Amino acid sequence: KEEDITQYRVSISDFTMYFPRITLNTGSPTRDQVFSYTSWKTLAYTHQSGQSNFKKDLAIGETLPQKAIVVFMPEKQYNGSWSTSKVKFSNCNVSNILMKCNQRHVPHMNGYQCDWKNDIFHAAYNGLTTELGAIQHPIQYDKFDDGYTIFGFDLTPNKTGNVSLDQPERGALELSVEFEPAPTENTMVIVLLIYAERFAINKAGVFTNAT
Repeated sequence: KEEDITQYRVSISDFTMYFPRITLNTGSPTRDQVFSYTSWKTLAYTHQSGQSNFKKDLAIGETLPQKAIVVFMPEKQYNGSWSTSKVKFSNCNVSNILMKCNQRHVPHMNGYQCDWKNDIFHAAYNGLTTELGAIQHPIQYDKFDDGYTIFGFDLTPNKTGNVSLDQPERGALELSVEFEPAPTENTMVIVLLIYAERFAINKAGVFTNAT
C-alpha cells in the first residue's frame, strides 16, 4: 500500500530542510529569465513483520527526483498520537539499502551496508552529508543509529545534487532494503523525494516551461 503523506505531519519534521525563496523583480523582464525552486513528495509504506526484504517502485516513466531521504519507524509509533508520541527514526535492523535510478545503483553497487550491533554504519552516516551536498548536518554520530537514522541519496546522473543544470531525468526509480534480522513488528518505510523545478518568464512577462 502506497500512501502520499506530503501534506501530513511525518514529512521529516525532525530533519530541517531549507528551500530557496523565489524573488521576482517588478516590471517587465528585458530578457528570458529562468527561476528554480524545490518541491517534494513524501510516501509511506508498511513493511510486514517477519519479512527480510522490501522492494518498491517509487517512479516509473516519469520525471525523477534529484534527491531522496529514507527513514524507518515502527508502525505503532507512526499511528500513535502526535501529541504524546515524538517522531523517532530507528534503524529497524536495516542491513542494506540502495536505490536504482534508471539502473544506476545509488550510492553505489553495494548500497549502504550497516551492522548496528558492531557500530558499523559510517558510510550511511557520512552519506547523509556527501549525498545531499551539505557541508554538515546536525545529527550527532551517537544518535544516528537510534533516533535519527536518516539515509540520503543523490539521484542526479553526475552527482551534482542541487547545483545541477541538467534537464530533469525521466525513467524508473526503485528502493531496495534488506533487514537482518527481520523486524518482529510492522515497520513504516517513509520516503521523501526532492525535485528541482524550473520555470521561465519571457520578455513579454509570460510564464513558459523552462524544461
